[in-house]
Amino acid sequence: MDLQTLEFLLSNDGQDLIAELKTLMSDGISELRSQEILRAKYPAWSVSAAVELLLLRHRARDKFSRADSMFFTRIGLEQSSSEVVSRYRAQRYKPFENVADLCTGIGGDLIALAEGRSCTAVDIDPVHLKMAEVNANVYEARPSDTVLADVRDLAFEDFEAVFIDPSRRSQDKRILDPRFGEPPLDWCLSISSRIKNIGIKTSPGLDKAIIPEGWEIEFISLRGDLKEAVLWSPSMSTAKRRATLLPGEYTLAALSVAPVVVDNPGRYILDPDPAVTRAGLVSNLAQEIDAWMIDENLAFLSSNRYLATPFAKTWEVLYSGRWGLRQLKQALIDLDAGSVDIRKRRSPIDVEQLRRKLDPVLKGTSRYMVFLTELSGNPWMFICS
Repeated sequence: MDLQTLEFLLSNDGQDLIAELKTLMSDGISELRSQEILRAKYPAWSVSAAVELLLLRHRARDKFSRADSMFFTRIGLEQSSSEVVSRYRAQRYKPFENVADLCTGIGGDLIALAEGRSCTAVDIDPVHLKMAEVNANVYEARPSDTVLADVRDLAFEDFEAVFIDPSRRSQDKRILDPRFGEPPLDWCLSISSRIKNIGIKTSPGLDKAIIPEGWEIEFISLRGDLKEAVLWSPSMSTAKRRATLLPGEYTLAALSVAPVVVDNPGRYILDPDPAVTRAGLVSNLAQEIDAWMIDENLAFLSSNRYLATPFAKTWEVLYSGRWGLRQLKQALIDLDAGSVDIRKRRSPIDVEQLRRKLDPVLKGTSRYMVFLTELSGNPWMFICS
């Protein structure tokens, strides 16, 4: 979408077009037929843009509570943080009255950062910058200013704190290594010589070895899916590593080195949330809930009593033993298994091939979880409920 198309969609005529399209599609008229009807009244390019917008708004409902009134590009939506994550992150900026949202995109972070404080939105893309302003207004969170510029040309002296969400796309291809984002991670870290309060959104796959001394890395999951990592400068840091689970805002921090207690599997095994695992806080969690690890190099915990914790899912162990297809089949028959979910961790077994081999014996009524892993150097399996 170009700026001219966006300006049209924001105009009265554009709003009428969007409203008419929504009515036609809600009445059960196909997308193709709806476009044919509207092209008799509106330019074809504008109808195509309206259709694309409505499709993106539908997809955006998982991220934004007011998605049906917002404006998106496909790339802008894909790269945006969800409303829940943005609001959580914005809490770190409460002490500051004047902040900047750098690489603001379609404004997913702006809607939270601009509430109750002066916030300047900066982006190099005029379409995204305009969308960010409009989308913030949908949430009654108006930016104090919008600046069309490369963030590397910005003067930071006017701000108390900044948040940076570097672009992770290049010519429509996703950039997996945050060191090569736009702007690159090295530049984002380097501005600490000019402003001390910095938050940087980055990939959860970031190599923790490149994090500067004194910076915090926080891994954030949403409903069990690991979404992102955030680097916090020393002045905003609260721990070396942190795992946060949303929407409940459960957080686990590495405030001290936890001893690693390793023992044989007990009656229950616990599968930690991916944010906990990626943050390297499995042993910290074990210490907090009085559990133990079953292997120093394996992110499973165990206990002989049921442990309820938001940081891990607890499973009752019904079978534990060395890997063997014949043994697995027989155990599932004995347990009256009708279906299984299969997860693996440090196991070379092909899950889909295994599933096909198990199908003939799954004649029962119960459903189980099969974990394929390695224990003390041996291939291992658990059947759990």
